[in-house]
Amino acid sequence: MSCNLPKISLIMSLYNAETFLRKALESLIKQEYSNLELIVIDGGSKDKTLEILESYKSFINILVCERDYGLYHALNKGILLASGEYICFLNGDDFYFENAFDNLIQANAAPYVNQNVSKAKTNGIETFMEMRPLSDLTLRSSYTYQDAKNLDTGNQLLRRPRNKASFDTDYRFLEKAHVHVNVLMVGQKADYANTVAGYVMLNLAGSYDIHKNVQIYGRIDNVLNKQYEEVYGYGTSSIAGYGGVKLSY
Repeated sequence: MSCNLPKISLIMSLYNAETFLRKALESLIKQEYSNLELIVIDGGSKDKTLEILESYKSFINILVCERDYGLYHALNKGILLASGEYICFLNGDDFYFENAFDNLIQANAAPYVNQNVSKAKTNGIETFMEMRPLSDLTLRSSYTYQDAKNLDTGNQLLRRPRNKASFDTDYRFLEKAHVHVNVLMVGQKADYANTVAGYVMLNLAGSYDIHKNVQIYGRIDNVLNKQYEEVYGYGTSSIAGYGGVKLSY
């Protein structure tokens, strides 16, 4: 029963969020946790956000609709209203996800042998953020948490990390040059009797227009020469570089 579960306050900060709001709310409603308090802070949306919220009012515990001073001001207002033992956040373009499988097939450690998993389920959340502090500079980040389980054994499904995140920076300068920096973070994952360690990888790419029809480009993968595995016992590529010339007419 919900009374035996710790209360969780989930705070949503919104502003003109009509595009993904319905999907975000539906993904939340599908979760099985019953002792949940939903607090929605809207910063005075001018699109159909309030209309969508009205259709889900039976699932919303507290709704505040007033102008604020940005994301963190809105989140702080939600925190002051929260009554749960734990607090978490969900933006209007974030989603919890859930998948259920019958008769899932996964590869066995023995070569060319497959294993049947009669029932499996994954739950998680995906979030994405993009900002442009300068006209020529774009910053992006994404994070995925997934809990993938074999319902027969209760164990984690193989080779599926719980945590995965990426951070990207795009910078254009001199009107002709472009640099891209990517940091990829992958958490540890189970692989039968073993655990595949998590890793952090740095990748770089760049290009330069030497003429309106000619561009030179290059890419370096795994800049720090990280030794890592996707499958236990099988190494992956070390540092590698690529380059070329692109002609357009």
